[in-house]
Amino acid sequence: QVYIKTLVESNTSGHTTVLQFNRIDFRLAWIKKNFPQARLLHLARNPRDQWYSTLAPFKVDIDHDIDFDAYDLATWGRDLYQQFPFLAAPQIRHAYQRFYYLWKLSYLAGQRLSELSINYDEVISEPQNCLNQILDFANLYSDKNLQVCLKLVESKPERAWKKDRKELWFSDLEQECEMVLDALGLNKNFALIPL
Repeated sequence: QVYIKTLVESNTSGHTTVLQFNRIDFRLAWIKKNFPQARLLHLARNPRDQWYSTLAPFKVDIDHDIDFDAYDLATWGRDLYQQFPFLAAPQIRHAYQRFYYLWKLSYLAGQRLSELSINYDEVISEPQNCLNQILDFANLYSDKNLQVCLKLVESKPERAWKKDRKELWFSDLEQECEMVLDALGLNKNFALIPL
């Protein structure tokens, strides 16, 4: 709380303070409680694209390393094991499942607790519409700001994961995860009621 308050108070420019956090989705209820004036914008990305981007810098045999931990996902899974036992190696067949569980829970929290949730694919496919929403949300809309932002949007890259994996590979692993999340009521209730 002190850290965030210090960041906000250090802005003496008079401009809107914008803070970007990764891995804060499980703390959004706390943010809303402790910073009620904060407006939360959630940006989601396709889990397969996001997963593949985490692998790109590393040359590892991901199919044989269930605890692949380039971005501390296995560590995060161990930290959350008491609340979410399905994140541990005995309950998953592949490291992608741990990633998917964390992605999905983060997605649900972001969708449910943010004032605006935007899909990255839509920013790429419909940039003017999404940027209008984001700029309006931030009270920063002007034709000039919109034009500046539109110039920053690059064309949609080809789905790199399709080069290495079949759709069925992902959908099978994701479906196993979805069945667990459904059985535990997390798809229905995560971020809406206390664990």
